Amino acid sequence: MHRSSHMLRITLFLLTALLAGVVHAGRLGGQPGAYLRAPVGADACARGGANTAAPRHLFSWWNPSMLVSDKERRLTLGGAYRSLGRTEGICGWEFRVPPRVGMGLSVLYRGDPFLNRLYDEDENELERGAYSTLTFKIGLAYLVTRVLYLGGNVSAFYQSLPVGYRGEKLRNESSIDMGGFDFGARLQTADNISFGLVVKNLGAGITLNTVGDWDYDVPLETKFLPSLTLGSQVKGSLRDKPFIWSCDLAGYLLNGDFEKLEHPVAVLNNGFEWQNWDTFHIRAGIRDIDLNGDMVSARSRYRDAFSFAVTAGFLLDLSSIVKGLSLNYAFSTDKVWAGVENQLDFLLVF
Repeated sequence: MHRSSHMLRITLFLLTALLAGVVHAGRLGGQPGAYLRAPVGADACARGGANTAAPRHLFSWWNPSMLVSDKERRLTLGGAYRSLGRTEGICGWEFRVPPRVGMGLSVLYRGDPFLNRLYDEDENELERGAYSTLTFKIGLAYLVTRVLYLGGNVSAFYQSLPVGYRGEKLRNESSIDMGGFDFGARLQTADNISFGLVVKNLGAGITLNTVGDWDYDVPLETKFLPSLTLGSQVKGSLRDKPFIWSCDLAGYLLNGDFEKLEHPVAVLNNGFEWQNWDTFHIRAGIRDIDLNGDMVSARSRYRDAFSFAVTAGFLLDLSSIVKGLSLNYAFSTDKVWAGVENQLDFLLVF
């Protein structure tokens, strides 16, 4: 067996493991684009990944229609250290173009810079590798009425990973693909109730050149699963202090070719925020609850595979230090309870 072919099998196995470990272990875990499904930003992560109806920042990731929701400009910078040594960085910039338009740009890095202990078929150790992704989203929104917003994104995707080796040196390949569209709407039905509807990753995917047995390039094309997410948010009170409950239901019904999935899945996320103090808000939630056909046709199998992630965190208002500055922190388990994850970001509103 040619060494490059053997290394290709190792690389594809590692890549599959990395993507599946992000979220949704099981039927969704091995599907393309799984690295995009974990919550983006500490606010959303702390509240169980439920952020579609009324996100407060990172609008391009959660609901592009919200880009027109506020007159202030918003700058977000943050990062995360996830289970299994995976890392993350996020940057978002959003602003209003009066009177009825909003725009935004977001960049997300996710990957593993420390792919250690790679060996060839003779048990010789190879140099350290890295798996890297960058996702760019440019969004535009329009204020239809005071209670209805519409918006959309166009995306670009970058990936880099090792696909072969010579001696101890890895051969890395990278790819940049344009395409992939998100469309969102937000409806405010009452002062304390809002809904969001978002379709993500229409036509999204990426192609990498892998290495065949004779060192010729073999294109490896993946098309991400499109999703349809319905979100809701209800504002109430607890002990006379604002209490906000959010819920998202994301459906995965079609593959990247818009063909029906063999096993359609819905994922339920929900969480809350309690604003008991003016400068310190408590958050918690539960995410990644799979709802699928096994609930009816194979209940014992569904119970055996049932799992979820528990999340918590807080917002700390730092306006006393810098006007408009706040800190968001989130702590969570992952779905398969293989470790814990930490996210931290800063939001500046001005």
